Amino acid sequence: AVPHRPGLAVWVAAAGAVGLGALAAQASCPLGGLRHLMLGHALAPIVGGLLLTFPLLWLWRVLRRG
Repeated sequence: AVPHRPGLAVWVAAAGAVGLGALAAQASCPLGGLRHLMLGHALAPIVGGLLLTFPLLWLWRVLRRG
């Protein structure tokens, strides 16, 4: 399905990358504490998603035109 829907493949790959990064951060961090977990780990996927939003929206628009 990837050749027919490249935009969807980009979205899935980006979501997977953010999720994998969040999982690696959770699994490898020796620190505990609620504040650290909330600010350092829970916000990481949100920030990663926001950083990827604008380039992915641009790519999606380019793919839909062509």
